[in-house]
Amino acid sequence: MSNDTWTLILLLAAVFGALAAIAAFSSRGSLDSIKSKDVGDGQHGTARWATPTEVRKTFRSVPFQPALWRKGEQLPDAQGLVLGCEVYVDATYEDRADFTE
Repeated sequence: MSNDTWTLILLLAAVFGALAAIAAFSSRGSLDSIKSKDVGDGQHGTARWATPTEVRKTFRSVPFQPALWRKGEQLPDAQGLVLGCEVYVDATYEDRADFTE
């Protein structure tokens, strides 16, 4: 091996030895200083469901009318994603205009 290779090996050994000495003689390696917390103490956030008022303030309701939209009529001004739909319980499959096409 060349002289440069031995120099590099000795330099890396010295750095590794210094790191090992710091880790061995450091008194900060104990986990006793970590406070134990009960689960649910807020460390995972305080998530909750949005209230209907918050949903109305945040999202915009656009009626789903694909038959009219395909004709170019009553196109919605709002753009975005469909996050859900309102279901009419009293309507049957044949009564709904958007299903009969």
